Amino acid sequence: MVGGAIRRDQEHAEDLWSKPYHSAFLIHTSTLQKVHNAQRELVNLLIKKLTELNKAELNDILKPFYHQLAFSIRAANLTVPRYSEISDTLFDALKNRHVGVVEVNSVNQISELLGEDGQLRLDNPYNIFVGGQSLDRGITIDHLIGFFYGRSPGAFQMDTVLQHSRMYGSRSKEDLSVTRFHTSMDIYEAMRNMYWFDKDLREGIERDGDKAIVKFIAKKGSQIIPCGPNKLRASCILSFKAFSRMLPIGFQTRSMTDIRKHIEEIDKIIFQYGNGRVNFEVPAEFVYRIIDLILDTYTYEPRFNNVGLDWDTAPFKKAIDLGIQKNKRDTVIIYHKVDKEASRYKPERKTFTDAPDDGRTDLPISRKLAKKGPVLMLLKEKGREADGWRDAQFYWPVLVMPENMPNYVYTEE
Repeated sequence: MVGGAIRRDQEHAEDLWSKPYHSAFLIHTSTLQKVHNAQRELVNLLIKKLTELNKAELNDILKPFYHQLAFSIRAANLTVPRYSEISDTLFDALKNRHVGVVEVNSVNQISELLGEDGQLRLDNPYNIFVGGQSLDRGITIDHLIGFFYGRSPGAFQMDTVLQHSRMYGSRSKEDLSVTRFHTSMDIYEAMRNMYWFDKDLREGIERDGDKAIVKFIAKKGSQIIPCGPNKLRASCILSFKAFSRMLPIGFQTRSMTDIRKHIEEIDKIIFQYGNGRVNFEVPAEFVYRIIDLILDTYTYEPRFNNVGLDWDTAPFKKAIDLGIQKNKRDTVIIYHKVDKEASRYKPERKTFTDAPDDGRTDLPISRKLAKKGPVLMLLKEKGREADGWRDAQFYWPVLVMPENMPNYVYTEE
């Protein structure tokens, strides 16, 4: 609603005689009609509670969202309306019931909800659509700037997910600057994998033209065979190329008592081959042992908000195996640093940290080493409670693929 109010102000300032701007928000988490009914009732209740607030109380809620949106609007080199104008607009909109909640499902006659342009009608300045399969595909919604997306199947089939992922649809720069997408971490990870898969594929085609080759890696013992991307599940796909990084994200460590022996065994292997050096080489079999030990120090529980984010070490090991084969070696280059202090969360504390390696030191050095083969950064973290951990030292591995690595798409299936 804050984004919609900002866009209404921008459009009105640009053209006083244009049709008033109407925005849309989509809630899509289930295919069950009873869920849609409950969500519609909940949204209506939330709106009712907002209408009961006075101006000061409403401002306490609106201001943080206004400032978040203002940041991305400025990044797009657009003008940010004054907060007082947005506050007045939304206060009036709530009092005058300018927020419409529409349930869209198989019971509705979709044709009754369509305008002359074939899109879902935006009958109110602020429109919230709740639904399932009827909103999957085939219906266009103009000015769709907000998503509450929780459609989480057991298997993310890439072509299907893309068809009902309206957040990827075309929209103006102005709309894009206020667009927000809300989802769970496991859906986010699956969609991120889909993004990298698609990006790497496009880069390979643009770079190599009609000589482009996409290599799909099957399970160990199988030949490398081409495979149609719509035959793979996005949640099982990983892509990697020259200098790409792979690392676990979202994990929490087990207690210090539980993991102490694991850390000591890792330290012993590192000392045996590194003897205090930062860069050294370790036979692949011992590297795989280190990875197994690290995995056993991680835990995924509801209290840590990371269920479903389990680190799958199979593609991680496969990438190492492919990298050493490509460079005709049987060792992995290790980059070892201690006393690291990475936080579990990013500064805004909404998403997990995905860069424990320093982009000014660790990563440039590792990429230089990767000219000879795959590099495994073994970053020993202090694991302080102040940084979101459990006051237990642990290892955070980051794999950097070798320079001569072609684009690969990998699946265990």
